[in-house]
Amino acid sequence: AGVEGWDARLFDLTLQSLEVKQSKLGQAPSGLGRLLSLQRLSLSNCELLALPSSVFMNTTKLESIDLSHNRLEVVPVSLGACGLLRVIDLGFNSLSSLPPALGNLPALETLIVTGNQLAELPGCCLSLSLSVLIAAGNQLKELPVELTALTR
Repeated sequence: AGVEGWDARLFDLTLQSLEVKQSKLGQAPSGLGRLLSLQRLSLSNCELLALPSSVFMNTTKLESIDLSHNRLEVVPVSLGACGLLRVIDLGFNSLSSLPPALGNLPALETLIVTGNQLAELPGCCLSLSLSVLIAAGNQLKELPVELTALTR
């Protein structure tokens, strides 16, 4: 299993959408960062433990990402480089924190972090364009005051 058998030519295409669900990948395909035209990515329920820190540095056209139902403990800071992201689903992982870089996403409308181990939602992670925040099933003790500044 895993991604060793993936044809390297897949990552030289102008692929716009990649959906791999309910597989035993364990790790993200190494060529993921070369998909410069990628707009939608779903690696849901793929037993991912981690993602390379720079995996999203070149995927600047990404609009939607679904990394739900994995075992991720950390969100790569490079996700903050995807300025067109509108939807992020990180639900049902093992996240205990979110990177402040998520606050650099001006188009972010939906953030789903349900079923993690978050004790807080840093206000710096909340984009002013956010209209949907789903954070049930965490260890939150309070909500950030920045939520009151959201107009959507």
